[in-house]
Amino acid sequence: MDIFRNQSRTSSAVSVSDPRPEHQSAVGIVCELDRFFDALKSALDSCDAPQEQESLFEQFEALRSGITATAEQLRETELRSAALARAQADAIVYSAEVINELEETRHHLCEARAAAEKAATDTQRLADTIFDRTHDTVLVLYNGVCVSCNDNAVLLFGCAKEDILGSWPRPLTGEFLNGQDVTAQHVQALYRAALAGETGATEVGCYRQDGRLVWCELKMSGFRMQEAQHVLMTVCDISSRKQFEEELRRHRDFLNNIINAVPDPLYVSDQQQHLVIANDSYCSLFDVDRHRIVGRNIAEVLPDSGGIPQPISAEPVTAIAGSTDEERIQRHSDGMVRVHSIRRSAFHDAVTGAAYVVGISRDITEERRHQKRLSLLASVFNNAAEGVAILTRDGRIVEANPRLMEMFGCDLLVGRCLANVIDLSITDLANELVRVSHGTPWAGKIAATLPSGEEHWYWLSLSRNDTSDNPDEQLIALFSDVTQLENSQRQLQRQAQHDNLTGLPNRRFFRTYVEDLIKSHEHHPESFSICFMDLDEFKDINDSLGHAIGDQLLVEVAKRLTEILGSQAFIARFGGDEFAAVFPRRRAHDESAEDATQRLLESFRQPFTLGENEVMIGLSIGIASYPLDGNDVDTMMSSADIAMYVAKSAGKNHARHFSHEMQERADQRHYLQAELRKVLQGGGLSLAFQPKTCARTGALRGCEALVRWKRPDGSMIPPSDFIPVAEQSGVITQLGEFVICKTLEYCRDWIHRGIDLFPVAVNISPSQLRSAHFVERLMELLSEHGADPDWLELEITENAMVDDIEHTIATVNRLGDLGFRIAIDDFGTGYSSLSYLRFFQIHTLKIDRSFVSEINTDRNCAAIADSIISLGRGLGLTVVAEGVETADQLKALADAKCDIVQGFHIGRPMTAENIERWVLSTYSDSVRQVSGRH
Repeated sequence: MDIFRNQSRTSSAVSVSDPRPEHQSAVGIVCELDRFFDALKSALDSCDAPQEQESLFEQFEALRSGITATAEQLRETELRSAALARAQADAIVYSAEVINELEETRHHLCEARAAAEKAATDTQRLADTIFDRTHDTVLVLYNGVCVSCNDNAVLLFGCAKEDILGSWPRPLTGEFLNGQDVTAQHVQALYRAALAGETGATEVGCYRQDGRLVWCELKMSGFRMQEAQHVLMTVCDISSRKQFEEELRRHRDFLNNIINAVPDPLYVSDQQQHLVIANDSYCSLFDVDRHRIVGRNIAEVLPDSGGIPQPISAEPVTAIAGSTDEERIQRHSDGMVRVHSIRRSAFHDAVTGAAYVVGISRDITEERRHQKRLSLLASVFNNAAEGVAILTRDGRIVEANPRLMEMFGCDLLVGRCLANVIDLSITDLANELVRVSHGTPWAGKIAATLPSGEEHWYWLSLSRNDTSDNPDEQLIALFSDVTQLENSQRQLQRQAQHDNLTGLPNRRFFRTYVEDLIKSHEHHPESFSICFMDLDEFKDINDSLGHAIGDQLLVEVAKRLTEILGSQAFIARFGGDEFAAVFPRRRAHDESAEDATQRLLESFRQPFTLGENEVMIGLSIGIASYPLDGNDVDTMMSSADIAMYVAKSAGKNHARHFSHEMQERADQRHYLQAELRKVLQGGGLSLAFQPKTCARTGALRGCEALVRWKRPDGSMIPPSDFIPVAEQSGVITQLGEFVICKTLEYCRDWIHRGIDLFPVAVNISPSQLRSAHFVERLMELLSEHGADPDWLELEITENAMVDDIEHTIATVNRLGDLGFRIAIDDFGTGYSSLSYLRFFQIHTLKIDRSFVSEINTDRNCAAIADSIISLGRGLGLTVVAEGVETADQLKALADAKCDIVQGFHIGRPMTAENIERWVLSTYSDSVRQVSGRH
């Protein structure tokens, strides 16, 4: 075929390239005609008859045109003939190629058909193998008729194939199913669900023709075959499993019957203390329904028993190792208290590994009662941990156990009189023994001197031996050695009344001492004084040098107090850095409290040496006298406490005696605290705004919001009075939020009216700054008022910023990142390190008014102010001077290149309405649309 194709192409190419005679003659005719025309034209040009010449020329011209056109048509016809010849040749070649490819395709199709027939044969063989050799019964159903099944169906159902094929399988009809029509309907529903595309399974009991019941698990699923929906049903024989489950149920019922036959309450709980099993006795004991309590936590099941431990406890599995036995007391519904013996055993399930506890309780009330009667005889000699003796009514020892011999250090006690063995601190022992023999028992703690001379403490119980044939003649003496307990109690009593670190009496002992002192003076009033003492700056030493050095310092302070006051005062430590002393003045020449405290203050001017460290510390002392400053312990201690805080506020190493003026001031603080809480809820607080201007140009540079408190009578409470109260009482955070909210309300109004008083400075208290959620709360307030952070400048005191330096740095820098301006207020008055400034993202330093007020008269103040301004400029910060009250102060600050000033000379704090009018009248250019704030 390829050879034929190549030969055809070669012949076609040859036939097209050879010129035919027709084409050669047509070209020749045209050329001859052109030569003839040229000759004729030359002849005519020489002719003398011009008209004839022209006519003849026209005729020949027309003849030439016709012949040329005919020759052109002939040439086109020849070209088309040549193209047609080439097309016929190509068609013959293509036909040969197509015939060749069809032959190859037929060959491939034959091979594919053979492979498909082989695969179909293999698939059919595999399907037949699976269908016939699977262990399960397989049925194929179409339109409610079984169209195919394997041989296992005949073996399983015990019937012929005719009973299965050609209709709905007869073994699956109500006649042969356990449960009859109900089960048959369920199987039909499962079949319809499979037709709908759902896969389902169920368990049915099927009776074979021989009458034997076979339990089967039916699974049905739908599939499409020959464009029709079929259902594949697999049937698995689960009779063995059912028989095993039935056997398990029988064993379970048998076990339940055994458990319920146990007369004692029995339960089983899992690792989560959930009740797994509870027998009838358990349910009867607690009067509960088994079905409602199984699966619940034992603690929820056990009823309240009036504080008496439950007979069956809810202890976790991990608390029980092996088997445990104990006894518990249970108050029954009839009010009787019974004793139960409880045994709990932990075990692990061998299959799941889960841990369980089996508990059983037995009422042993009567046994215990009987044992109590016998315990005096059965356990007195061998098991008693106490010393036991059987005495006659005259005190002679009839029997004694080994423990008693060990206690007394004597091997021979029988036959001896008890009073001759040890010296007992019992008054009239003989008469006591007689009273006990008459039925009046005796018990008490006694001291006894042993034959070795040692002194011991015993708890002695004397009772009549009612088990004896002659109870009047025999007594039981039970000795418990409580010497160690007595010593421990005395030690604990001392520890309970003394400070562990310094060994001084503690607050409780101090209070008891003062109470006893007041009681002793009720009928013979005598004056005495108490002092409360608090160390100044102890926290700084504790934080800088460590708690170990701080504890050492407290010990040294206690020693110095004891050395200075000696035996004239009762000294105590309340805790922390608080000490106290009582000066009872038992003798006329005893030193007064005032003189003693002065010597104390003098001694505290000397440093304390703590290893390689030497520290100075002050002492703030508050003094109160009885009965002038109080006639009961609470009043006395309160008065001394008030006086101590007054001394502390006066500076370190001061002493103050209580006065009624102090009490009035304290009462005033309490009153302000209560009133402040009320006004924060119901009004009375307002804001005033003090303007800030440029020190050189006088241009407005914002303002500061200040809180004001006006009483209903119109009088004002200074911030210096209520701000400290707010900080001490814990309402400073609420007060700070009030100031921020009111400020934002005014700012929102100024934005709308185009009044530029921004930024508005607000003071942030140390409590707010220390709060872990301060930033989040501040952003919530801004969101509530539709405000922006750049409206505000947050003023934070220098000391507040270094209370917790790491937290403060994180908080301040976070505020700066959010867009707030940060100012350090009262700069230069605190104790901060300048090195901290490089860590804070701050914008403004505020020079304290104490430096500004003396800037023209005190060289030091001027130098400090100038240094702060230079520091601020060097750090790229804005410097604000507050408290500017004179033109000279303003000029000095302007000359020092201070940026902004604030004070009475610029403008006093004004209400929002007044500062608006002040701005309108003074700074007309500040009333404009504040487009940058929204």
